[in-house]
Amino acid sequence: MTLPLLPLSAGMFLLLRMLGIMLAAPFFGLEGFPWTLRLMLAIGVALVLAPAAPAAPFPVDLVDLALRGAAEILLGLGVGLCAGMFWAGAKMAGQWMGLQMGLGFAGLVDPGSNDPQGAVAHLMAWVALAVFVAGNGHHGLLWVVARGCQAVPPGQAAESLGALVLGVPRAGSALFAAAVSFAAPVVAVLFSVQAGLALLARAAPQFNLLSIGFIITILAGLAVLALSLPGFAEGANWESRRSLELSLEAAGTPAAP
Repeated sequence: MTLPLLPLSAGMFLLLRMLGIMLAAPFFGLEGFPWTLRLMLAIGVALVLAPAAPAAPFPVDLVDLALRGAAEILLGLGVGLCAGMFWAGAKMAGQWMGLQMGLGFAGLVDPGSNDPQGAVAHLMAWVALAVFVAGNGHHGLLWVVARGCQAVPPGQAAESLGALVLGVPRAGSALFAAAVSFAAPVVAVLFSVQAGLALLARAAPQFNLLSIGFIITILAGLAVLALSLPGFAEGANWESRRSLELSLEAAGTPAAP
């Protein structure tokens, strides 16, 4: 009776890992993504991968089951967070650009997370998510799960938690770098515009530049944002692939060359 239980335990641990990923990953982890569909996808992926995954050790008692299950959920959450770093970077870049344009008070509620964010951050986040889906990033995430199952067998996620502890901060630094690269064109141009307005106000104090400076800053920012969107889409596509590589590394799996 032991052998039939091994695929069952592998499927159970894979299901827990997939649920962790579904909570934190981009697209799948959106607030509006139905929980029923998340559960169905997690069960479907677990059923497909369990027969091909290495045999999982069957828990010896309830404590062992709880510890192994918690490790699987933590691993899934870490993989999902790392895979979504490009999306968080896009939102951070949008916040910076919105503040520079003077649109920091134009807040919206993000339906994906129910968090308040600026209008520009809202736009950048959804453009990045559209690029992720158009580039089959959601399929790439499933590939990450399949490859991770071979490197980190179900039920043995605790052995890769060390790599997860190192990988998540590494992905956080990549998030900041992505945000800087996304926001750099708009922020640089707006800095030049504001510096020029300051010099003009210094040279001709009789002009009331405060009333028109705000409008000039917004128009310049929107113009540069529109011109830089194609480059942002390419950068978001590259960063999304990089995020998938980071999620592999966080799971203790070497990234593909």
